[in-house]
Amino acid sequence: LAALTLAELRELDAGSWFGASFAGEKIPTLEEVINLVIDRHLGVNLEIKPCPGREADTTEAMLDIATRLWPESVAPPLISSSSLIALEAAYDLMPDWPRGLEIGPPLPEWRDVVEHLDLSTVHIDGRGVTRDQVRAYQSAERPVLAYTINDLAQAKELFGWGVASVFSDCPDIIRNGVESFH
Repeated sequence: LAALTLAELRELDAGSWFGASFAGEKIPTLEEVINLVIDRHLGVNLEIKPCPGREADTTEAMLDIATRLWPESVAPPLISSSSLIALEAAYDLMPDWPRGLEIGPPLPEWRDVVEHLDLSTVHIDGRGVTRDQVRAYQSAERPVLAYTINDLAQAKELFGWGVASVFSDCPDIIRNGVESFH
């Protein structure tokens, strides 16, 4: 994807993999996503998934767009990444914006990273995580968020363990089911 131009990316079908009714959907630009989020009064997690070697450049480009469009009167977005270089660049460029560390493969020094970069949240793979692992992450005294939870029973279990929020491909199912849970 990094070798494609924006025009070439905009020609791709981003929806058919999800279902026939989404066929023909185009990849939105960051500007389009931010405007949609702001217009609908939503919060957003802007996850930085940079190409290796382009972590700082990707972060700078994303934050240039986001800071230009984001109203000062609206709480800033959560900036997250599994890339420590990207998070460090975000910290240097926008120290007042909240940041979250996405922990995929085990990261033994995760607690040091949380402190060093003054992170706001810790993001974990909620599939297969244990209660003890969640407790360990909670010991950093930051909200623990779990990804990608599409099963209501799993979401309820995670919330029961004190996970603050979940990322989901089907937020309507999770939201409706969890509302009846609380």
